[in-house]
Amino acid sequence: MASTSGFPRKPRTRRTPALSKASAYLSGLSADQRQVPIMRLANGADVSYVTMWNALRGMRSASGARGRADPAAPSGKRPRAHERLASRLEQDLVQGRLSTAPDLPQIKELCARYAACFRTVRAALDDLCERRVLCNNGRRYAAALRASRRPSLTFAVLIASWYEGPLRFVAEYEQEFMIHLDHESARGNVNIEVLRFQDVNGRTVVYDALGAHEQNLRARRDIDGYILPVSFGGGVNPQLLTQLHSIGKPLVIIDEVGGWESPSFLVRNSKVLFLCAAPDKSSACAAAQALIALGHRHLAFFSLFHKEHWPQVCLEGLSETIAKAGKDCSLAPFLIQGTQTTDEYIRAGWANCPDVPLRRWFNEWKKSAPPAFVQQLAPYCSWDLDQQIAYAEMRHRLRPLLRRALSDKSITCWIAPDTDAAWSMHDYIVEHRLPLSMITFGWSPEVTKSRIASWDLNAAAAARAAIRFLAFPGRKLAGQKGMELRIDGMLAVRESLRAV
Repeated sequence: MASTSGFPRKPRTRRTPALSKASAYLSGLSADQRQVPIMRLANGADVSYVTMWNALRGMRSASGARGRADPAAPSGKRPRAHERLASRLEQDLVQGRLSTAPDLPQIKELCARYAACFRTVRAALDDLCERRVLCNNGRRYAAALRASRRPSLTFAVLIASWYEGPLRFVAEYEQEFMIHLDHESARGNVNIEVLRFQDVNGRTVVYDALGAHEQNLRARRDIDGYILPVSFGGGVNPQLLTQLHSIGKPLVIIDEVGGWESPSFLVRNSKVLFLCAAPDKSSACAAAQALIALGHRHLAFFSLFHKEHWPQVCLEGLSETIAKAGKDCSLAPFLIQGTQTTDEYIRAGWANCPDVPLRRWFNEWKKSAPPAFVQQLAPYCSWDLDQQIAYAEMRHRLRPLLRRALSDKSITCWIAPDTDAAWSMHDYIVEHRLPLSMITFGWSPEVTKSRIASWDLNAAAAARAAIRFLAFPGRKLAGQKGMELRIDGMLAVRESLRAV
């Protein structure tokens, strides 16, 4: 029957408990956190794909998303619908909110996510294809990573080396970044070469990946661009940055720690991109909001590196969000004051357990031991022993803080600013069978293996943005301001995080 009021009827959606559950889950997420595949949202809310699709459709129609204009659009001529959608799609591609592995989602799913009709989505995708952001393989749309005029490119990743022996990526973020960089380079016909650098007698020397041969970067004309992660132990190397700047090749600097600013001599260089992929204050606030939405009211925050940049910023963001939530919410900090580095943990461990006799015993024993045993023990008794001593000292210092936190029975979630502490905290929870949730900031294979909820730093988006900038150094990325681009992350909910 037609409507007698002269207005079209709104589509009716049956209100079911599952739909209410999905809507409540979405209301606890920010707009950026909702820009992920629908199936991922459905798994997070423990509902079906169709239920989450209906919840998103209802939220879009209620907020009037279809009629909103792009705030970044110029005030003169208003862009058409497909042009506004193309800008949103490009920004979501850069930030990693839109999956491209191996192809983009189907047009039907994009219609539901962006509240647009099939014709508008198709026109937006074709527009991105014309600008070489996407490519159409005949059946699906995929991300275009390289210029068609060049058959292949070679990019070098410069990693700071702290240890003798095989190359080791100490920073957790670097591990994931290299995995996604290999994946994206394979899809884009791009060659990736790993180089390592270290200070030798006051001079910065660059070696190959194995540290066997010194490299002259000026003579390496086969390298088309460089990627430099600003890592935990290496930090910023002024000599290396000056050398890369003088070469004139495109350069991407990835800040995976936070709090570092680009040197003045790099400012206004169109061939340099400062890509911040570290968590910031907004990340801590978003994590606290997600915990409150899950019913957590009393939280505990542990930090062994208090007053370093990220732990302090994390504590500030969590405290502000908890304070705004009301009097029934609280955050209990458990901190070891001062700035402490891995080297200090190693020295403290050496004072109680010197490693020289262990190394000497291992080198003698492995001459006659079965090769399989030697291979299993080598990471713990050779060049990796320093790191194992640091972890042992960290567990030793964490135990008293964890026992103190257990005295407060109202605490339901433990928060760690770094994954090193998170492993020890998770082992303690499992050992004592504690009904506690836990999250950490950062990513590492151990966090995923232990199923610890974490703030995903979105290394896939950072790798994709780095390769795109190096392949097209004269073209600005969506969301880039000057020479800076921030990659947004989101909370990856795993088994260690439970609703209260």
